[in-house]
Amino acid sequence: MPRPTAYEDLPSYLRSGDTVVSIQIGSLPPTAAFFKAIGALVDAAAQHPLKLAVSNEYSNLTISTRKTTEDLDKALEAAQNEWDSQLNLYNTLYEEGDPEHTKSVYTLQNVQAWAKREKLPTEAFITLIRDAKHYDADKTA
Repeated sequence: MPRPTAYEDLPSYLRSGDTVVSIQIGSLPPTAAFFKAIGALVDAAAQHPLKLAVSNEYSNLTISTRKTTEDLDKALEAAQNEWDSQLNLYNTLYEEGDPEHTKSVYTLQNVQAWAKREKLPTEAFITLIRDAKHYDADKTA
């Protein structure tokens, strides 16, 4: 996934607000009264002063608050900072390695997984991770 540059690039959980109501419609008996109640709930959400968002995916109905532009800007900035941080760490480790063994195996594996998702070369991380595991084992022995 390339560096996020627009709201649409954010994962859905970062774009949506807090869940107000979530109903698994498929698990409830389909009666006329049920559909009338659900319809009234959706209408009430659409007319709510908070401008609630209604999502009907598969057999789930979710009503949630909408994120403000300010909230989305913060989420986008945070996602961009995270992506930039991963790229900087990747570049540093790929070019210089980790001769002082300051990075944990977990960190190295996360950077390697990120690089794979970004379709960047990851061969150097195989050696880095192996060396970090040996270094950790030697420290505890």
